[in-house]
Amino acid sequence: MWQVLFALALAVGVAVSLLAPHYIDSIKLQVDPTHTLGTACFFLGISSTATKFRDLVGSPLGLGNVSFSFFIGTFLWPALGLAATVLALQAGWPFAVAVGFVLLAACPVGGPSCAVNVQTAGGSLECSLLMCLLSTPAALLTFPYIYRHFVLMLLDQPLSPGASAAETRFRSQLSPDITSSALTSLFHHVLFAAALPLSAGAILVTLLPAKLAASARCWASAAAAAMIVLTATVKTAEGADAVRAAGAKVSMAVAGLHIVALVLGYLIPAGVSAPDMTCRTTAYQASMRNSALGLSIAVALFGSSEHFALVVAPCVVSVFTQNLLGAWTALLGRLRAPRHPVSDSGQPVSPQAFRANSVESILRQQTFRRISERSSINVKED
Repeated sequence: MWQVLFALALAVGVAVSLLAPHYIDSIKLQVDPTHTLGTACFFLGISSTATKFRDLVGSPLGLGNVSFSFFIGTFLWPALGLAATVLALQAGWPFAVAVGFVLLAACPVGGPSCAVNVQTAGGSLECSLLMCLLSTPAALLTFPYIYRHFVLMLLDQPLSPGASAAETRFRSQLSPDITSSALTSLFHHVLFAAALPLSAGAILVTLLPAKLAASARCWASAAAAAMIVLTATVKTAEGADAVRAAGAKVSMAVAGLHIVALVLGYLIPAGVSAPDMTCRTTAYQASMRNSALGLSIAVALFGSSEHFALVVAPCVVSVFTQNLLGAWTALLGRLRAPRHPVSDSGQPVSPQAFRANSVESILRQQTFRRISERSSINVKED
């Protein structure tokens, strides 16, 4: 039930934030998105179970889930973001918008919102939380790396013939290096909006009595969803003017980027016959990014620039677009339960039996060592 309320509340909050952002002014002054995201991660840590984490890293099925999520979540989105950046330049869009796409492309795998939608759609919540716990701290390395190389690529491209003098000046002053204030903002977000609260929630639930832990897991995801609605509403209201300044074409481009990532994130593992749970998990890991992190970096790097509205627009659009897309597609996925693995005879196989069969099949595979041992035995016999 709370999943439906989550999607409806997101839709209402985003609509009010875009059409009448002045109604959110009193809330914006009292809400720190870092704290709300951190609270959401804390509740999601409570909703996890140690048994499922052990199954995730202790079975071929779980490791396959993690591997697909890590590979596709790490490499697919930057590739799509680079393509969007190049297309924005080729289409003659303002140079500042292309810089905004660079910031969006550098954002790591999505945080609490991604985990909530994965859980709603029937994916692996623990896999999504593990990716959040790993990829967000890794952004301390990946974000500056991606940003630097994509900005250098931008600086190699010529400006459109109709570029203004202000746009030319902005391009000449653009640096591919992350400033110390931006790195501080990045480090603060990593610690207090993801890593520490998520770890604290996961540790706390293991220390609670069994009955209390079970009841806490029942409402923890709903509490995290409430924090996500609050964060998305405030972030959208803060950037409503930027969205209007960028125009509908930027909003459509960002929405298309998330849709393509969602579809490819599902089809790639499905193309190699991965379990449906893995496909659903990977789809959201590929599509949902930590755009709030991109916003904080944009404020640190371009907050005083006259082009700030255009730079920040792609990340603002990404905040409400991916949340709405994720919440409603997850509800649709919830209507159709994930397909369970089937045996050679076509009969459904339980997850426990599938893990056991997977382990047995791996142990029977022809490894290089076994082949070498067999060859040496044959040589001795001859």
